[in-house]
Amino acid sequence: MKSLLIATLGFCLGLNEAAFDPTQADITSAKQQIGSLIDANAALGPKFLRLIFHDCVSKKCDGCINFDIPDNNGLKEVINTLDNVYTNPEFNFNQKMSRADFWVLASIEAIDVGVNNDEPSAARPPINFVPGRVDCPTSPRTKDPASFPHSKMKPADMFKYFKDHFDFNANETTTIMGAHTLGRAVKENSGHIGRWTMDGEFSFDKAYYHLLVEESYLWTQQNVGTDEKPVWQWHCQTTLPIDNGESCGIMLPTDINIIRELQLNDVGYSSCEFLACKLAPTNVLVEKYDQSQEAFYQDFGAVFTKLINRK
Repeated sequence: MKSLLIATLGFCLGLNEAAFDPTQADITSAKQQIGSLIDANAALGPKFLRLIFHDCVSKKCDGCINFDIPDNNGLKEVINTLDNVYTNPEFNFNQKMSRADFWVLASIEAIDVGVNNDEPSAARPPINFVPGRVDCPTSPRTKDPASFPHSKMKPADMFKYFKDHFDFNANETTTIMGAHTLGRAVKENSGHIGRWTMDGEFSFDKAYYHLLVEESYLWTQQNVGTDEKPVWQWHCQTTLPIDNGESCGIMLPTDINIIRELQLNDVGYSSCEFLACKLAPTNVLVEKYDQSQEAFYQDFGAVFTKLINRK
């Protein structure tokens, strides 16, 4: 009877925040079930984190994705995986919290698992989850337009985008970019290819920033697209003899923007090479995070909390 009442209220109230009031036990149970998904398939963690950025790219996190937008390629399967748990009558999460809340919990669990994969005893980024997000009426689908950042953005344009869409200043943008320490770029989704950090695709740590400041790494531009439709990205190669010149990761031009002021043309090619480009003002923060994972975690927790609490 209680479940029927909640479902009826949700319909009548337009699934607003009054319709759901998940308990701490509900939240813990949801994270446990999501964690089981990641335990069974580690690649899901980074995908859950990607999903929340794409959900929150509008003015709020509303449990809705426009599948017609190429930037959202690959997310339908991720949502279906989460929905298998969210709508499962064994758990009734869809009668206890909004889909947007459930997706946010999935992203937080992905970060927690990533931290555990790197250092089980480490404190997690202090992310403050507050339930109450409202799903759009057609969740998980929408036809609403959305504007996404692209990898060819010049530094000023990139920082302006994050200010306009998320109210992030330059330092907060530099912090949130550290999410790239999880996962990899997939050609079918973005046109780019490769793992940002070669040693820790499933670990959430400071490795992303270390790649950018390590002096023994050589960064060069490579076109992973075609001559007609170039897709430029940066490839890292070790220069120490002991490493035999192995690849150490990739970066998109927008990643490099937080440490170097790239001189980009319209297709994302920089006229200055990595060390020849002027240091970006945010390079100080990049170096700070390379020196202190705790500092990165603290700042990331605050910025991520700001992201997910857009309602």
